[in-house]
Amino acid sequence: MLRVYEDGVEIRTLPASTGQVPYYTPAFTGRVRYYVGTFYSFGLWADDAWYVFMASGEIFIHSLPYTKSGDEKIYEGAEHLGVRPSSHGCVRLHPDDAAWLTAWGPGGAPIVITPPLLDKEW
Repeated sequence: MLRVYEDGVEIRTLPASTGQVPYYTPAFTGRVRYYVGTFYSFGLWADDAWYVFMASGEIFIHSLPYTKSGDEKIYEGAEHLGVRPSSHGCVRLHPDDAAWLTAWGPGGAPIVITPPLLDKEW
C-alpha cells in the first residue's frame, strides 16, 4: 500500500504493487524526486511516473503498465494491486490513483519504502 500523508495525517491509501522476484523494490528513505510523465520500458507504457531513486535500475511510482491497441490502453496487473508484487522494482498504482497522486504533487515529499517480505511465497 502507498499511504499519503499531509501534516502527519493520512489522507489517502492507494493499493500498490512493488517488485517481484528477482526484481524486489529495495527499502529506501528519501524524497520523491521529479515528474517524468509517460515512459516506455520492458515493452510496456506507463503514465504519471515520478522518479524516486536509482537501484539496479531507475525506481518510479507510476500507473499500471499498458500496451496500446489503437487509442485504447490495455492495462496489466490490476489484480495484483494491494495484493502481491508484480513489477520490475517500481511502485505501480491504478491509473486513477496515479493521476490523483500527480495532481496532489508528490515532488519533494518524504518517502519510506519498507523492506520486502522475502520469506513470503507468492
